[in-house]
Amino acid sequence: MKNERFSHKDLANGLYEISRLSVEQEEPAYVVVALDPVNFEKVYTRELEGVSTVSKSTPPDRNGQARLTSGYPAMTYANWFSYQTDFLSENLEINAAIANTRSVLSGYQVR
Repeated sequence: MKNERFSHKDLANGLYEISRLSVEQEEPAYVVVALDPVNFEKVYTRELEGVSTVSKSTPPDRNGQARLTSGYPAMTYANWFSYQTDFLSENLEINAAIANTRSVLSGYQVR
């Protein structure tokens, strides 16, 4: 998705605008926001941009515990998929998601 005519930021800005308009139409007293850090499992993936070792609790291992497998942390998957090279850590991605949400929904009580 990276080329001179289009940026993933253009797409994100359009999605942010649609989100803001949807909230405005409902005129809520407050907005409930959920950030889902679920891990995407890619069991047979070994060498692919952004693939890492993730913890999965469903299905559990033979002892009923979470297991480690190949996959993508969902909060960071969009960044990796956009082929940008600015990924530093999952914590920073989560903080960026919170900051973006507060910016898009400025003027609303966000919970």
